[in-house]
Amino acid sequence: MTKRIVVSGNLGVGKTTLVQKIGEYFNWHTVYESVIDNPYLPDFYADMCSWAFHLQIYFIGCRAKQYLEVSETSKPVIMDRSIYEDANVFAPALYYLGKITKRDYDTILQIYNVVKKPLPAPNLLVYLKAPLEVIMQRIRTRGLEFDQKYIDKDYIALIESYYDKWIEKHILCPVLVLNTDKLDYINDAECLKSVAEQINAKL
Repeated sequence: MTKRIVVSGNLGVGKTTLVQKIGEYFNWHTVYESVIDNPYLPDFYADMCSWAFHLQIYFIGCRAKQYLEVSETSKPVIMDRSIYEDANVFAPALYYLGKITKRDYDTILQIYNVVKKPLPAPNLLVYLKAPLEVIMQRIRTRGLEFDQKYIDKDYIALIESYYDKWIEKHILCPVLVLNTDKLDYINDAECLKSVAEQINAKL
């Protein structure tokens, strides 16, 4: 069975870069979150109340499709975010903020519970963390227009709190926690090697 490694964590914490670097290091299959080609994301950040439900349903469907598409590959797969975060982090955070109704929240969870059931659990979850100031700086420098306009520190802090609650109760697979503010796996080959060895050891 294909090994699946999921990289999770807040916006701007370094997930996409780590997926790319580890994929190249081990010659693993890489799967990225739909951001640039996401038809709902710009509308969501401009008007969360109108588009939060649509976005969460899109992500659940998109991630389930990604899981199924890589199920036949012989290589290990490293994925940028997981379907579990939609139901355990983002949907409850949006419900808490009043951006989705109780009816829509319950519908999201109902669809999620049906869709996730046949999907194999990951073999490893890599949870990336960084101080909020570091995350905000990375968001400012990564150049996505809707990031600059609509994401603030309070929203990032809320998302972080839901991530921590989810990871604390996570039992699907082993978890490796990495503090990315202390890691430079982009420019430092020894750092990348160390992270790769930690991931491999957990597997």
